[in-house]
Amino acid sequence: LEKLVKSNVIFYKIAFEIKEKILGSLFHEEDLDGIKYLKVDKTTHTCIDIGANVGQTIEYLKTRFKKVYAFEPNIQNYNYLKKKYKRNNKIAVFNYALGEKKEKKNLFIPYWKNFICLHNTASFFKDECYSTLKEFLNIDRSSLSFKKTIVNVEKLDKFNFNNVSLIKIDAEGSEKSILIGMKKYLKSSNLSLLIENS
Repeated sequence: LEKLVKSNVIFYKIAFEIKEKILGSLFHEEDLDGIKYLKVDKTTHTCIDIGANVGQTIEYLKTRFKKVYAFEPNIQNYNYLKKKYKRNNKIAVFNYALGEKKEKKNLFIPYWKNFICLHNTASFFKDECYSTLKEFLNIDRSSLSFKKTIVNVEKLDKFNFNNVSLIKIDAEGSEKSILIGMKKYLKSSNLSLLIENS
């Protein structure tokens, strides 16, 4: 079934929509399972999800932390998350990209043959979008086009979140600049990082 879904963009898009709308939090990325080995007090500890996408990680984190602060620069995904969690005061969603300084940058959102938005990824780097999609989808570079949107970038150090014990970063090639912009948080001896490295 997985091979069939990955063989065709249309099959993949349908499967992705079914998973999100019907199955919801049933699935998460396997690397999150390591979080269960951290000493987390879910009555006091909070976490930060950088690159929240459509909430796959939020669904896992919301039962293990008192509060989840989620950052998602793609406005389509952000609007989806705001609607999804509007009644959940444990989740705060911010429409920013994070980096090493305050600025505006072009975010590239990939489309297949100019009509199917592959919204599970977006990046400041077109090549990063392609390599990410190629990991799980049989797709040719020539079939991709990109829509460009301008997003606001902030340093994580601008935000004063308390009792942060975990920061997850999945930022499609921007990991280093995010780390440079969060020096205040990196000084904490109680902080764990989960980074999907590009």
